[in-house]
Amino acid sequence: MKVILDGVPKGFAKYRQGSIFIEPELIRQIEVNKGAHTSLYGNGGFGGVITVDTKDAKDMLGGDARLGAFVKYSRHSNNAEDDVTVAAYGRTEDGRFDVMAFSTQRKSDDLRKPDGKPFRFSAIDAPSNLLKLNLRLTPEQLLTLTAMKSGSTGWGPCAAMGEDVSTPTEAEIRRYGLDEAWQRKAVCRDQDDDTYSVKWQYAPQDNPWVRLTATAGYSHTDQHDQRLPSASLGSYLGSLGNKSWASYVDRIAELRNESVFATGAVSHLLMTGVQWHKNVRDTLMYYPSLTALKDPGYHYGYFQPYYMPSGRQETRGLYLQDAMTYGDVTLTAALRHDRVLSEGVPNVASRYNSALPAAGHDFSEKTHADWSPRLGLFWKASSALALFGDVSRTWRAPTIDEMYSNEYYVSARLGSSTPGTSRDLAVERVTAARIGVMLHRQGLLQQRDDAQLRVTAYRNRVEDNIGPRLGILVEGYVPGSGMGLPPGLSSYRNLAGLRTEGVEVESYYNSPRLFASASLSSQFGSRRGTHRDPWGKNEPVSTVAPDKLMTGLG
Repeated sequence: MKVILDGVPKGFAKYRQGSIFIEPELIRQIEVNKGAHTSLYGNGGFGGVITVDTKDAKDMLGGDARLGAFVKYSRHSNNAEDDVTVAAYGRTEDGRFDVMAFSTQRKSDDLRKPDGKPFRFSAIDAPSNLLKLNLRLTPEQLLTLTAMKSGSTGWGPCAAMGEDVSTPTEAEIRRYGLDEAWQRKAVCRDQDDDTYSVKWQYAPQDNPWVRLTATAGYSHTDQHDQRLPSASLGSYLGSLGNKSWASYVDRIAELRNESVFATGAVSHLLMTGVQWHKNVRDTLMYYPSLTALKDPGYHYGYFQPYYMPSGRQETRGLYLQDAMTYGDVTLTAALRHDRVLSEGVPNVASRYNSALPAAGHDFSEKTHADWSPRLGLFWKASSALALFGDVSRTWRAPTIDEMYSNEYYVSARLGSSTPGTSRDLAVERVTAARIGVMLHRQGLLQQRDDAQLRVTAYRNRVEDNIGPRLGILVEGYVPGSGMGLPPGLSSYRNLAGLRTEGVEVESYYNSPRLFASASLSSQFGSRRGTHRDPWGKNEPVSTVAPDKLMTGLG
């Protein structure tokens, strides 16, 4: 799933170690494009793309107002949470310039469960700030400058899943006290996130062939985790040590154009674009075990997590999409090409960066490139009924983790059975299809109401899916048998493939005084072989979403 904030990708990829938080007060619009059915964004969006647009002054000012301010205070009694939002905004009399400054502070203690006990590590301290400026250079040109900064600080489990830490023993509570006994199991996490973007739009009134949008953006996310000095010093090699640092930097540039024209009875909306995106990740952890502190092979305790290496990925993409409408039928054909260059950073710890060929430690560049075709059909059968369908074939390059994670190798007698990096991975491919129907009625129960029903069925077939090498390391291998393995065996491999399919039913009702909604989703899937044995018996896909029924009334 890709997340795009004001045109800038948010490349945070630390899995369950935290995520990006976007203050809801700052959001003007969220668009969710489910599945691999968009050509506007490339490599990695199998699950879909979420695009988030932030507010500007015109969203806050009504009528002819030129200046405004907004103040909001919320209080939550359960966790003593205070939320304070302050904004100021204005525009010039001629409407050529507008600006908005927005600031929010959320702070709370831990939540309380129904039995009165605390839901540990649920406290919040998260400030967010936004500054946005629009300059209408001419009636045909708009320049938008956006700066957004957010952060968070607090205690939590290394994997950000509620109280997912072991309960301290009575002896630990007596020795350290209740609060410190719990905090010894957790990390103090400090995160800062900055996003800057510049967007220039040019739309000449007398030329429907030109609707240009140029975007440049920069995003930087830093996260620092630290455990208490009293925490165990040799127990967290696989969970980022006693201290860790992770930095993600994304830079993007995009030029997009929309052209509107007709060929006979067929009208066209032609979209073309080129994109450049560079993601750089730096990681480091401190592992102060007695062995590591004395061992140069561990770089005396400071080294990159071998399962979360540093590296960079640079993507260059171009796309062409034509939406052709004849009467009530629209056929959309799209073709995209992506070229992805990846490079790892050798670990400073020599046991994870050995020059021995048997180790298979190779952090050099690797390039993947291919095309992604898509075809979509939309038929407005009547004023109340529409049918749609899409077929897409796309791919994703292996991530930095998948290509350059590796395990230790010191010698033939002291080394992992899968020590190597995974530069030889093939790209993961998906063939995605969906069909659906939409019903829309106005004046259903009263004069000014409307109702909508949407039903979608979909299927995804994934080939060469990528996963860690577990269990049966090579075909015919029997764990514990002493069977010889190839030297430098990689940590990740391409698996035998899987399929997922499901159905979604969504319904909405709106009237002047009442709104209601109901949705149902169900998904299931099958994996060829298993994650631990690609040559074994097929098994269900364990990561499918659970069945979900949601209703709303207001």
